[in-house]
Amino acid sequence: MNLYDAPVNEELMVTEIVSGREAKRRLLSIGIRQSDVLVKLTSPPWGAILVKNISTGATKVAVGRNLAKKILVKNVT
Repeated sequence: MNLYDAPVNEELMVTEIVSGREAKRRLLSIGIRQSDVLVKLTSPPWGAILVKNISTGATKVAVGRNLAKKILVKNVT
């Protein structure tokens, strides 16, 4: 499943980033890498999705919806 469709308040591991070099570079610049564990905090009907990266010390970042659809995740449990 992708980050956009993932449930809120679940621990999710990034399995793959399906995008071009520029999108991968943007994700690296905000601290999201493959095998990081994220928690999706919000999923409003408009705007960006707020996630917390618990692999890198609980950094909170906003990810755009189109970019979130390119991040493949799986439940950690």
